[in-house]
Amino acid sequence: MSEAENREFIQELYAAVAEGNVAPLFAAMNEDFVTYEADSLPFGGEHRGLEANQRLVQSISQYVDFTTLKMDHFLAGGDLVLALGSVVWQGLEGDQAIEMPLGEVWEVRDRRLISSRPFYLDTAAMLTPAPKAADV
Repeated sequence: MSEAENREFIQELYAAVAEGNVAPLFAAMNEDFVTYEADSLPFGGEHRGLEANQRLVQSISQYVDFTTLKMDHFLAGGDLVLALGSVVWQGLEGDQAIEMPLGEVWEVRDRRLISSRPFYLDTAAMLTPAPKAADV
C-alpha cells in the first residue's frame, strides 16, 4: 500500500472508533498485533494478539469515552502512520474530564495492523485522582 492509502486506512479506523464501533479495528488486526502502552498506566504493558487487545480496549473504556476521540493530523512514512489528536480522560474514578493530547504510531502492512504505540501527553495527570470537595 502507498503511504496515502495507509494514512486513509488509519483515518477510517479512527472514524469508526469515534462513532463507538471498534469492530473494524479488531478486524484489521494481524494475528500477532501488539499494542505497547505506557507501563505506568492501569492498562500498561505489551498486549499481543486479538484477545489481549480486546481486553485492553475494554480496560481503556473504563477511563475513556471513545466518542470523544478526535484525531485530526495524520502523517505517513513507509509502513508507519502517526496520528495526532486528543481524547477525554474520565479519570481513575470516572470523576474527571481531562482533554488529553494523544499521539499514536501505527505499523500497517497490506491493510493489516501490525503494531500500535500510543503516547499520552501527561500520564501523571491521568493517574492523579480528582480533588474531593473537602480538599478544595
